[in-house]
Amino acid sequence: MLNGFLLLIGTGICWAGLAAVMAAGATRNAPAAKIQPYSALLVLLFCSWAAFLFGGSVSWGQVWLQFLCLTAAGACNFFMLNLVQRAMKSGKNGVIWAFTQSSMMWPFLMGICCFGEPATLFRLGGFALIISGLILFSLEKKNSDTKGAWLLPTVGAFLLSGLAQCCASIPSYFQITGMSALRRMMLTQCGIILAYLIDSLLHHRLEMPKLRQEKTVWILAGIFGGLNLVALLFFYNGLNLLADIKCASAGYPVAQGLGIVLFFIAGCFKNAPGKLSFAGFFLISGGIAMLAVK
Repeated sequence: MLNGFLLLIGTGICWAGLAAVMAAGATRNAPAAKIQPYSALLVLLFCSWAAFLFGGSVSWGQVWLQFLCLTAAGACNFFMLNLVQRAMKSGKNGVIWAFTQSSMMWPFLMGICCFGEPATLFRLGGFALIISGLILFSLEKKNSDTKGAWLLPTVGAFLLSGLAQCCASIPSYFQITGMSALRRMMLTQCGIILAYLIDSLLHHRLEMPKLRQEKTVWILAGIFGGLNLVALLFFYNGLNLLADIKCASAGYPVAQGLGIVLFFIAGCFKNAPGKLSFAGFFLISGGIAMLAVK
């Protein structure tokens, strides 16, 4: 159990770094719609061979469940981070990230409703604190330079993030033989690229990557890919360890809770949020801590 939580702490640190990359892209003309697929492409090029060499043979009986869930998780993450970056152009970065990542309550509820995880009063209280914190965030007028412009994309990102987390959590409950954390990560990267292709075709903007003209995008994509690779390897291994003791629903609260705290604190040094946001932050942090307790 301890090893599982240590891996999730490492995941949270990496996820705070991913938020910083998205914030940097928002001010450097490096859209998330390009950072993500370029990053996924780099990860697949450099790491896909290892996914097939290590991890043993795959049990194909439930492989379609694994494939559908993880590619869907990657696709949802693609659209979620696009909305996050859009919101960051008009709102407070730390508040937007905290709001979006509070979506870990959805896999928590899924674990209780669908997989028999314990629904204690303590954990239900944590759920209530998170909802209260989100309400305070949405009421804070100081969170946006353009009134309300950050809220709608942030709510959309919040819903997509919750769906992605549910999709990514489902395979851990089935423990498919041979489907290692690295292989699972590869499938999420495929989902990101698939979402990018669909989005580009629908908006008639599909084009070949340009290395020289998009130098900043490629640099941020490389950083994003490295952090994402380490984070997902840590996360999936940690989630599997917690699933063995029927505590997989604590995975996202621990990892995302730490990411929220680190990025919110960093954002305070640049542009301090209002009083309601601070109150919302502490409510969400307390709620996440309560969710993580079995």
